[in-house]
Amino acid sequence: MNEQEMMNEKIRKREKLDTVLAYILLVIIIGAIAFVLYLKFIRREEPLVKPGEHINNYITLNEISSKLNSSTLANKYKNDNATFISNADGNSLKVDYKKDNEIINLNIKIVGTELEFTITEENKVIAEEIYKEIANIICVFYKNTDDSCRSTLSKINENNSVDGIRYVSSDNNKFVYINTTKSIEVENIDIYTTVTNVELSKTNYELKLDTEVINNIKVENTDTNLAFIGNITTTDENNNISVLITLYDENSVKLTEEKYEYNDTNKISNNSEFKVEFNLNDTLKLEDIKYYSVNILK
Repeated sequence: MNEQEMMNEKIRKREKLDTVLAYILLVIIIGAIAFVLYLKFIRREEPLVKPGEHINNYITLNEISSKLNSSTLANKYKNDNATFISNADGNSLKVDYKKDNEIINLNIKIVGTELEFTITEENKVIAEEIYKEIANIICVFYKNTDDSCRSTLSKINENNSVDGIRYVSSDNNKFVYINTTKSIEVENIDIYTTVTNVELSKTNYELKLDTEVINNIKVENTDTNLAFIGNITTTDENNNISVLITLYDENSVKLTEEKYEYNDTNKISNNSEFKVEFNLNDTLKLEDIKYYSVNILK
């Protein structure tokens, strides 16, 4: 092989190497482009909400803690002579409740973008009140009214869930997960400013009468009992207030009425709960009751 042939052989080898390198570089470029497109259009992980900082205007643990400490529920506990406080601690929300010998300490962790509540038989009543109050705080943060949030949440449980809140059962415990990056879908709430007769099945409304507001109404019945449960808030300092429930037939003729009384012994407080009950019998039959109204007596 002469010198010219050796030179040509070297050139051919170099061209083969350059071709291989070009293919390798092309593969790398295509892979990089595919990865960027994957990150931009396909992989959409929601960011972790950390305490003390805003990510795309999501609510933070610090905000939840602050609002929980001044919430309707906190005031209810304090009026009941209980100690109640919460604080953000890293990626957890710590909530402490104490009344007499009942002590409940909740460590509510952030799991992804959800708050995780562990509910046991021992803490069930308080823990369920707390998770619904926090769910309400998150709901209001995302531009819903307090009334529509509370009305929706009053009907939610493990058998009737809503997007944004999910339930998981394990052994004797129940786990509740609340998404912190969006609101639950709330009901539309009617607002009445006068005493109004409504159908027995209607509860998604709020009644505003002078200095009183009544909401979160629930109607419960058994074979022998019909009960109306709700919350009342007042700016009147008078403790002698009664919630009056009147029942009507299909022609809006009054059948009977009962009331729940607040007085110096049973004092009304912010968002107090009332329960008005009727005994069902041969004289007052459930099938005859078509409408009801709520009123305030002073």
